Amino acid sequence: MTINKVPMSLSRKLSGRSPVQVRRDLRLEAQAAHVACRLKLSLLRAEYAHLPEERGWPPIADLPASVARGYALDNEVAQLMALVATDRTRTIRDELWRARAAELYALPVAVRRRTTA
Repeated sequence: MTINKVPMSLSRKLSGRSPVQVRRDLRLEAQAAHVACRLKLSLLRAEYAHLPEERGWPPIADLPASVARGYALDNEVAQLMALVATDRTRTIRDELWRARAAELYALPVAVRRRTTA
Protein backbone atom coordinates (compact mmCIF):
# COMPACT_ATOMS: atom_id res chain seq x y z
CA MET A 1 0.00 0.00 0.00
CA THR A 2 1.41 3.33 -1.08
CA ILE A 3 0.53 6.54 0.67
CA ASN A 4 0.61 9.64 -1.48
CA LYS A 5 2.87 12.24 0.01
CA VAL A 6 1.60 15.79 -0.13
CA PRO A 7 4.18 18.59 -0.01
CA MET A 8 4.11 20.50 3.27
CA SER A 9 3.32 23.77 1.53
CA LEU A 10 0.04 22.34 0.19
CA SER A 11 -0.99 20.65 3.42
CA ARG A 12 -0.69 23.92 5.32
CA LYS A 13 -2.94 25.75 2.90
CA LEU A 14 -6.70 25.55 2.76
CA SER A 15 -8.18 27.09 -0.38
CA GLY A 16 -5.22 29.39 -0.71
CA ARG A 17 -5.29 30.50 2.91
CA SER A 18 -3.36 29.24 5.90
CA PRO A 19 -5.29 27.57 8.75
CA VAL A 20 -4.59 30.63 10.90
CA GLN A 21 -6.26 32.88 8.32
CA VAL A 22 -9.24 30.51 8.06
CA ARG A 23 -9.70 30.50 11.86
CA ARG A 24 -9.40 34.30 11.95
CA ASP A 25 -12.03 34.66 9.22
CA LEU A 26 -14.38 32.29 11.04
CA ARG A 27 -13.90 34.24 14.27
CA LEU A 28 -14.66 37.50 12.48
CA GLU A 29 -17.77 35.94 10.90
CA ALA A 30 -18.98 34.79 14.32
CA GLN A 31 -18.35 38.25 15.83
CA ALA A 32 -20.19 39.97 12.99
CA ALA A 33 -23.14 37.59 13.35
CA HIS A 34 -23.27 38.28 17.10
CA VAL A 35 -23.29 42.06 16.60
CA ALA A 36 -25.99 41.76 13.92
CA CYS A 37 -28.11 39.58 16.22
CA ARG A 38 -27.77 42.08 19.08
CA LEU A 39 -28.95 44.82 16.76
CA LYS A 40 -31.81 42.69 15.46
CA LEU A 41 -32.89 41.83 19.01
CA SER A 42 -33.09 45.50 19.95
CA LEU A 43 -35.10 46.25 16.79
CA LEU A 44 -37.41 43.31 17.46
CA ARG A 45 -38.06 44.55 20.97
CA ALA A 46 -39.26 47.86 19.53
CA GLU A 47 -41.77 46.01 17.32
CA TYR A 48 -42.92 43.04 19.37
CA ALA A 49 -44.28 43.86 22.81
CA HIS A 50 -44.30 40.22 23.90
CA LEU A 51 -40.48 39.94 23.96
CA PRO A 52 -39.04 39.91 27.48
CA GLU A 53 -36.96 42.80 28.75
CA GLU A 54 -33.18 42.59 29.19
CA ARG A 55 -33.38 40.50 32.36
CA GLY A 56 -36.69 38.81 31.64
CA TRP A 57 -35.40 35.90 29.57
CA PRO A 58 -35.57 32.43 31.10
CA PRO A 59 -32.20 30.89 32.00
CA ILE A 60 -30.26 29.08 29.29
CA ALA A 61 -29.23 25.60 30.39
CA ASP A 62 -26.12 25.68 28.17
CA LEU A 63 -24.80 28.75 29.99
CA PRO A 64 -24.11 28.07 33.70
CA ALA A 65 -23.86 31.80 34.52
CA SER A 66 -27.38 32.26 33.19
CA VAL A 67 -28.69 29.40 35.31
CA ALA A 68 -26.92 30.76 38.39
CA ARG A 69 -28.50 34.20 37.88
CA GLY A 70 -31.93 32.74 37.16
CA TYR A 71 -32.33 34.68 33.90
CA ALA A 72 -30.51 35.25 30.62
CA LEU A 73 -29.18 38.53 29.30
CA ASP A 74 -29.77 39.94 25.81
CA ASN A 75 -26.11 39.28 25.01
CA GLU A 76 -26.55 35.57 25.75
CA VAL A 77 -29.74 35.38 23.69
CA ALA A 78 -27.90 37.10 20.84
CA GLN A 79 -25.16 34.46 21.14
CA LEU A 80 -27.74 31.75 20.53
CA MET A 81 -29.23 33.70 17.63
CA ALA A 82 -25.73 34.01 16.15
CA LEU A 83 -25.34 30.23 16.35
CA VAL A 84 -28.55 29.94 14.34
CA ALA A 85 -27.30 32.56 11.88
CA THR A 86 -24.03 30.69 11.31
CA ASP A 87 -25.82 27.36 10.94
CA ARG A 88 -24.49 25.89 14.18
CA THR A 89 -27.89 25.31 15.75
CA ARG A 90 -26.96 21.76 16.76
CA THR A 91 -24.50 23.14 19.32
CA ILE A 92 -27.45 24.43 21.38
CA ARG A 93 -28.30 21.44 23.58
CA ASP A 94 -31.41 22.93 25.20
CA GLU A 95 -34.32 22.08 22.86
CA LEU A 96 -36.52 24.96 24.04
CA TRP A 97 -33.79 27.54 23.53
CA ARG A 98 -32.84 26.00 20.19
CA ALA A 99 -36.41 26.53 18.98
CA ARG A 100 -36.68 29.97 20.64
CA ALA A 101 -33.41 31.21 19.11
CA ALA A 102 -34.48 29.97 15.67
CA GLU A 103 -37.85 31.74 16.05
CA LEU A 104 -36.22 35.00 17.16
CA TYR A 105 -33.77 34.85 14.28
CA ALA A 106 -36.58 34.20 11.79
CA LEU A 107 -38.79 37.07 13.00
CA PRO A 108 -38.97 39.80 10.38
CA VAL A 109 -37.85 43.30 11.22
CA ALA A 110 -40.31 45.75 9.68
CA VAL A 111 -38.95 48.86 11.33
CA ARG A 112 -37.56 51.17 8.71
CA ARG A 113 -35.14 53.46 10.46
CA ARG A 114 -32.35 55.48 9.01
CA THR A 115 -29.08 55.58 10.79
CA THR A 116 -25.92 57.51 10.16
CA ALA A 117 -23.84 54.32 10.35
